[in-house]
Amino acid sequence: RKAGWTGMSRLLHDNGCELRSSPITMCAHCCYLSIVILLVCHNFLWVESFAPPTMGYTTRSTSTASASPVSLFAAAPSNDIVDQLLHSVHPKDEKEEKENNVIFNQKNTIKSLIIDLEKSFALSPEDKDEETEESLSRFEPLIGLYDVSYTLTSKENQNPVGGKWTRKNGLVQKILTTRRTFQHILPFNSTGLGGNAVTKDNKSSTNIVAEAVNVISLDALWSLIRLTVILRGDAIPVPYKERETNKLPLSNLAVRVLFDAPRIVFGRKGRILNLNVGPSSSVVLDSTYCDNRVRIGKGGTSGTRFVFARCPNDDEEANEFQALLSRKPMRRYKAFSVLSSLIAAGLYTATRTALYNRGIRFFGLGVSAFSSLVCLGLSFSSGGIEQD
Repeated sequence: RKAGWTGMSRLLHDNGCELRSSPITMCAHCCYLSIVILLVCHNFLWVESFAPPTMGYTTRSTSTASASPVSLFAAAPSNDIVDQLLHSVHPKDEKEEKENNVIFNQKNTIKSLIIDLEKSFALSPEDKDEETEESLSRFEPLIGLYDVSYTLTSKENQNPVGGKWTRKNGLVQKILTTRRTFQHILPFNSTGLGGNAVTKDNKSSTNIVAEAVNVISLDALWSLIRLTVILRGDAIPVPYKERETNKLPLSNLAVRVLFDAPRIVFGRKGRILNLNVGPSSSVVLDSTYCDNRVRIGKGGTSGTRFVFARCPNDDEEANEFQALLSRKPMRRYKAFSVLSSLIAAGLYTATRTALYNRGIRFFGLGVSAFSSLVCLGLSFSSGGIEQD
């Protein structure tokens, strides 16, 4: 019985809960957690990869990120256009946004502004030969923390940023709420994990120009429950010949990002579960405009446009991924061992408690159900990766 209470106490404490309420209240919390984890396990079996995983942000100390460097490629001042674009994708009235002001009334305006920015963007001279250190410096102005502000897709039903995790009319969004979505561009090896994906793919790490970190942060139960999905990858330039044969035109800022397995983190600090789950993956993405406030991204195969607004270096939510990635991921066998212990503790609590104490019995059963659902998810999970 003590083991059951102790195990669940640690589970809830990491999400801001304390076992000071009545057993019946704790039972209700547990049932809610079970529903959430069932949805999480369900969604492990899909993913539409996040929007083009762009490249990274700053160094681990965040000193380089200061930056927000002005683009080296801007052909003419575009401040007015950027002002209009940011105003269009970030309406002052949130209620107005929810009533589809952005989705419908502003869509054509946003598309026109993106086109104008892309026309004003002059790329560095094309280098058709082998890349040099000097030629690779063209990627430096892209470094920064970015918030996903808007996506412009060819089809209304497409949801390239988060897929089912963030689909507004989906079941997940009825339980979990999307806090924010990010696509950061970091200098190479800022996370300490650089080169992993490239090595596994048998490619040279010589030309890695950045790290891509995609983050989806969700919560529930008044922010007491936190779920974070992270994709980290190494970005290498797409060779000239490959760009020339691509179905869509690509600039010399196009990169192929080789991703590690998705990192699934449950809990604010990742103490409950912090696992790499699913296969590695790769995606091609391009940058069609960049300055000190905004970057326009383009999917290398879909052509979808993404508006990324730069985040301040002291944005705490934008920096949360660092602590989560720095924590060593739990091995699967250890996760199963911990979860098995929780299942056993929950069943013991439920079966050894006096019949009259129904609240504690349901609490124990809830712990077992919650842990069983997590085990099930880990057993059949693909980490949210869905191949096109």
